[in-house]
Formats: sequence, C-alpha cells, structure tokens
Amino acid sequence: MPPYDPRPVVFVTLRGRASVLGKLSLRDEVVVTSWHAPVSQSPPLYLVALSSKLAHALALVRESGVFVVNFVPESFRDAAVAASHHSGEFVDTFGHAGLAVVQASKVDAPRLTDALSWVECEVVQEFVTGDHVCFVGSVIHSEVVDEKSPRLLTDTFREVRRS
Repeated sequence: MPPYDPRPVVFVTLRGRASVLGKLSLRDEVVVTSWHAPVSQSPPLYLVALSSKLAHALALVRESGVFVVNFVPESFRDAAVAASHHSGEFVDTFGHAGLAVVQASKVDAPRLTDALSWVECEVVQEFVTGDHVCFVGSVIHSEVVDEKSPRLLTDTFREVRRS
C-alpha cells in the first residue's frame, strides 16, 4: 500500500447536458474517487481528479462547469462499489447505488442527501495529469452536517476503483 493510503473516498455529483444515442438531454451522474484535495485557502479552491476513462462524467463537468464533492461515512461502502461500476450515460447510477439526492444550494447539480459534508464548486481550471483529468473548482458553498460525524469512507478496499 502506498504511503498516502488510505484516502477519503468522495462521491462527486454532476449535472449537465449530454448527447445520449444522438439526443441531447439533461443528465445527473455520480463518480466515486479518492483523488481530491483542497488546493488553496484564499481564494478557496478544491481539486478533483477523474479518470480519463470516464468520458460521460468528464463531458458533464465540462458542459456545466460545476461539481459537488460529497463526503460520506463508512456505511456508504456498498454504494461506492455499486456507483463505481456503472456510467450515468445509460444507467441511473444514483438509483443503482441506492443514493438519495437533493438540489445543491448554490450550483446546478445534485448533492447526496445523507452526505456528512459537501463542497459546491465552479470550475476555474482543467488540466491533464497522466491518466486523470483534474478540475480545480472555486468553492461557492460548503456545509458540514455534524462536526463529530462518523468515520469517513476510505479507499482501503480496491473495489471502488474502476478497472
């Protein structure tokens, strides 16, 4: 195991217009990742790195210019595995993983109803690093439900990663 493991697993929630079978429609998507970090306090910026294999999710971030980072407890392990094995292009990944969502407060994207905390971001920069695409977002809004929340889900298990 690398020295930077375990890392907290987050659910990145997205909404955007995408072409599915030649028809443009509004789509919601959830992506599971442990590649994320705050990268600036002033201004507040947050980075998520998404696999370059996630073409549908990447298209949604690029089209909408927003994303929400949802921090979840260990009890979301099965949902992380379920969500990480399907693309929202043809499957309702939220429904498949049993995730409930509500509208985010300040950006046009869903957020997880049962998240312990979340960060709503507008994309200010995109760049490629190896096999991932990094999106740096300006933090528009963030909330913490409970300062004494349960342990966060971490990637000490490998099933959450797409092959």
